[in-house]
Amino acid sequence: MGRVDLVERADGAYDQRAALKRLGLVAPSRVKRFLRERQILASLRHPGIARLLDGGVEGGAPYLVMEYVEGEPITTYADAHGLRLRDRLTLFLQVCDAVTYAHRRLVVHRDLKPSNVLVSERAEEDGSAVAHVTLLDFGVARLLDADLDEPVTAEGFGAPLTPGYASPEQIDGGEITTATDVWSLGVLLYELVTGRLPFPTHSRDAWVDAIRRAAPTLPSEVAKTASGTEPPPTDARRLRGDLDAICLAALQSEPENRYVGAADLAADLRRYLDGLPVDARRPSAWYRVRRFAGRHKAAVAAALAAVVVGAAGTAFYTVRLAAERDLAQAARTEAVETATFLEDVLSAASPFSTQRRDTLRVADVLAGAAREVGTMGSAPARQAHLYTVIGRTFDELGRVAEADSLLRLALGRAAFGSERWNEAATALGEVLVKGDSSQVAESVDLYRQVLTDREARLPETDPMLANAHSSLAFGLWMADDYPRAESLAARAVALHRGASPPDSVGFANALKVYGDALETTQKNDAAEAIFVEMLAVRRVVYGPEHPSVPIGLNSFAGFLRNLERYD
Repeated sequence: MGRVDLVERADGAYDQRAALKRLGLVAPSRVKRFLRERQILASLRHPGIARLLDGGVEGGAPYLVMEYVEGEPITTYADAHGLRLRDRLTLFLQVCDAVTYAHRRLVVHRDLKPSNVLVSERAEEDGSAVAHVTLLDFGVARLLDADLDEPVTAEGFGAPLTPGYASPEQIDGGEITTATDVWSLGVLLYELVTGRLPFPTHSRDAWVDAIRRAAPTLPSEVAKTASGTEPPPTDARRLRGDLDAICLAALQSEPENRYVGAADLAADLRRYLDGLPVDARRPSAWYRVRRFAGRHKAAVAAALAAVVVGAAGTAFYTVRLAAERDLAQAARTEAVETATFLEDVLSAASPFSTQRRDTLRVADVLAGAAREVGTMGSAPARQAHLYTVIGRTFDELGRVAEADSLLRLALGRAAFGSERWNEAATALGEVLVKGDSSQVAESVDLYRQVLTDREARLPETDPMLANAHSSLAFGLWMADDYPRAESLAARAVALHRGASPPDSVGFANALKVYGDALETTQKNDAAEAIFVEMLAVRRVVYGPEHPSVPIGLNSFAGFLRNLERYD
């Protein structure tokens, strides 16, 4: 469209660098579009959008003076810095937030692509560097004025667009809406998580034909089948399911079938990162239960320990359950002595309760209970226990901030190295392990301290020692340290087999962690045997109709699907 130069202020008033954009050809249609860009940019004030500093006309040709952004295209930056999936999505959410700002001002970008999304590192007050996204070039944007007599449409096939990123309606001269940018954001997201574009671009005809007649390959399938010379930036198993659905929802051929705007796409991605059900998938009750349990594997298992009942099965597992019922009864007796008034509240708060009350009201009651616990200054050990119980329940309700705060209070009240401290540390680890890379690292450190303490004072037959191995294995697995995760998970399973009294819930959880670790390290035969055993244990522990059984079935099915054993 023209020429862009890096310029410096020449009047000596102050030092400033900028980007000067000038038209190459001064055809009337181009001048009109250029002046429209100047008007649009002048109305946008957002830290994620390059600012318009000045503008005018010289020699009959218009020009813009824009903020100079020294950065890399978002895909280049993500690959060069080896960003993990969560960090890539966090960066992409900055893009969505900037586009959302423009959408709310009735502006559609229409040319979102990596070269128009630059990432630079900005220094924080503490000296650390934070990646910052800036959007460039609203040169082909259109104001969506609700008062227009006719719909805003693309100027046909010759309209300014970028092959690979333009939407079907831009090609076909259809109506341009915020869903147009959603398509381009979907392409950008797909490229960020797979390293490839969703449709072929070796020729314009092939690209146009592909987006008109077919849905793109699932991102998880692209990552799974990538060649060794071009490894995908993320693991296929982390894309499978929710992220597949989110990408495909953004890349629907019909605009009305996509997310309405960037805000809706961003909201679904944030739900994914928080471990919540996403709108891109069918909101079945089973799916929502599975997402809940996926966020709180260990917490769900602990909450269910008090309601474990005998089930038909082998004599081996029946004997295990008998011993565990005695252990659960002892735990219930202690709970009555320390927190009788909390039991009804906590059981009603659990999503697995048959008499569940409104969770918002229950959360308010929990907050009041936490304040009351704060008055027990003379009983720090009891405070630690109750803060842990309430914190776990907040975590199960998806109230991560409250859970984190209370569990850290529990750590402060409990004596370091005591079992109360270990309980609080494990519960806090279960909250942190679902967060970003620094939080995962903190959870691993907590799990390691718990394991070190329990190894020093517990016999190998104590199931709490086995659970400590399992927790640390899961933390390392989430930190992508797969070999050590596999080794610790194997040790956890071995300890559970010899535990006395047995902990069948912990054993079922350890088998799941071990199976996942074996799958990740490509030990498929061993992984299959562990998954089969995990299902057998869950059916006996929980009964065949309990949600934990189909959760296990789903994990096993995903494993078999990766082996292409589709039947």
